[in-house]
Amino acid sequence: QDPAPSVLTIGETATYELRPYLHEGTTEPSRITDNLPDGMIVVSSQVLAVGGNLSGLNLLAVGDPGVTNDINDPGDGFDDQVVFDFGTVDNAIDGVDNDLDLIVVQVVARMHDTPLNTDGQVRTNTAIFDYGLTQRTSEVSVEVVEPNIELTKQFIPDVQGRGHTVQVELVMTNNG
Repeated sequence: QDPAPSVLTIGETATYELRPYLHEGTTEPSRITDNLPDGMIVVSSQVLAVGGNLSGLNLLAVGDPGVTNDINDPGDGFDDQVVFDFGTVDNAIDGVDNDLDLIVVQVVARMHDTPLNTDGQVRTNTAIFDYGLTQRTSEVSVEVVEPNIELTKQFIPDVQGRGHTVQVELVMTNNG
């Protein structure tokens, strides 16, 4: 998985693409779980691709969403986990490891406005691929960045008198 972008400010989104290859033969169960870090919430999820060698009774199709849960930070009311359950998957034996053996899912997550998310904090997303009795884990991090706003005000003309029109110039600079 590789987020785009790798630094986020409050309200911005990261897109995680998870790409596990399945070994040839039958895999039971086949499940991808994406555990978002505290301070990030699910915006959307979907299956992007299912390799041509893969089949199964409960196999998710391209476009199907994952099941979202509020599990990583229970009670905050925000979905922060996505599960794609592909059930039992049969991968046709062809002796070649290629995109025909690949599942691709996508999770879009937003950096939530919470006291946890302050400048410089690192948020680590953990994806888990369960297949049979084996698990593979992948982690990737994003850094929280905040704007550093400087606001200056200038009166034109510099000296005013009663009843005169005054123009105010405001200049906002983001130094962050």
